[in-house]
Amino acid sequence: MLLFLLGTLKSDSIKQAFPWCCRIGYDYPLNPLEWTWSGSALLFWAFALVWMGLYRQRLKAESQQAAVLREQTGKLVETVGNIQGGTTALQDATKAVSTTVADTATKANELAGKIDQINDAVQTLPPQNYVTALGEYTHSCHTLCGGTTPRQAHTGDTKADLEPIIRKLLRTMALLAETYDGEGSRYAANVMYFVPSTHSEFQTSDVQKCLSFLPVPAQPGREEAPKGALVLRKSMTAVANADADDEVVETAFPILDPYLDDKGKFRVLPGAPRAYAQSQNGRQPDVLFYYFLDLWTIGNQLRAEYAFDDTVIAKIEEEYDKRKHGRWVRSGLSFPLFEVEAAQEKVIGVLNIHCNREHMLGGFKTQTLFARTTVHFVNDIAEATGLWLKLA
Repeated sequence: MLLFLLGTLKSDSIKQAFPWCCRIGYDYPLNPLEWTWSGSALLFWAFALVWMGLYRQRLKAESQQAAVLREQTGKLVETVGNIQGGTTALQDATKAVSTTVADTATKANELAGKIDQINDAVQTLPPQNYVTALGEYTHSCHTLCGGTTPRQAHTGDTKADLEPIIRKLLRTMALLAETYDGEGSRYAANVMYFVPSTHSEFQTSDVQKCLSFLPVPAQPGREEAPKGALVLRKSMTAVANADADDEVVETAFPILDPYLDDKGKFRVLPGAPRAYAQSQNGRQPDVLFYYFLDLWTIGNQLRAEYAFDDTVIAKIEEEYDKRKHGRWVRSGLSFPLFEVEAAQEKVIGVLNIHCNREHMLGGFKTQTLFARTTVHFVNDIAEATGLWLKLA
């Protein structure tokens, strides 16, 4: 700033006394040169030289600073590149980990599925003593049936002659169920046989009890005529640890045709009546049995799936209360019994196996395995029942 101010104020003097500036003298050519000096010009050029030195130092410093910045920028770019490379590597590693986790999850799901299958298999496997008892009972029952229940009844045989054989078969089924269960529950079995409404037995007072189990209470002039009834007699019952079941009550349940109403609800009771009704047109594919889970709560099932009047439901709940019949009959399985006529199957009754606890045998899977391993016993009971029905 001082240099420029001095140059402005003394511009003429500076121009006239520029160092080494010469001019032609008055005695040219004898003395051709004349040097002129001034204090202002000397001061100006001194400041100019200092300014140029400082300016040069500044340029040098700026150059060095720019070099440092370039070096730092290069390092920064290199660092950014390394970070980007690390980020890419991290992304690749993350993808690899994600793939590994997904593969591990898939394998874990597959393993869990296999474990569930193993658990199901273990839970449904029968006890070893059941397998032993099954073999022994199979041999003894086939020996018994082969000698006492031929395909045709002997002349002079009566139903009373055949009933002990049927009870032995029923007791075998109850024993097998009790052995399979292993829970110490009371198991019993019985056969309910079908009596058509045209048969004289249907008019007896015992069988007429079935009318109290119609979906709608009978009213004068509006009685519904059942197709027939399933009848239970003490002579066709057995307990695992005894012969006839003294706790069972002789009864009869109506069979209606059709057995479904317009809304698809059942007009027959659960258990044996439903098993019979749904088997009238032959054996249902892949259906081995029908079941009732808990008679103590049967009212809820009747209200949800069955077309029964509330007064009838209340009567059934009272009959099978845990202080009455429900004490011994709480849950069970019902097997339709078939005989073959003219190469066609015809349902003739129902085999019931029941116990005094809910969810007999523990659940559907164990029930199914039990049914599959005892199907030949069911067939023997069906054959014996068919012969019994033909006897006087």
